[in-house]
Amino acid sequence: MTDLQPPRLPKWFLDHLTSAPYRDALIGDLNEEFAHRQSAFWYVRQVGAAILLGPMRFFALMCLLGMPLCTLIGGLIAARGTEQQRQQSESYRS
Repeated sequence: MTDLQPPRLPKWFLDHLTSAPYRDALIGDLNEEFAHRQSAFWYVRQVGAAILLGPMRFFALMCLLGMPLCTLIGGLIAARGTEQQRQQSESYRS
């Protein structure tokens, strides 16, 4: 079995276009699997998926966690604003 290296251009894209927290683990996993498969087409396809789907995972997580949190904070701000308006209107009446 020859010791092939992953294609350079997809490897460069992987190095520069994936998010930092997962980059090293992703590169290690892909390189390890490439050593077994030795298929440039497979490697290119996996790099493309990592680059395209990586941000989607982040946005999906933000939608799942971020939206309820934003809704909660917005509700608290609105409730506080309503309370302040009520207090101001009562002070004008007095």
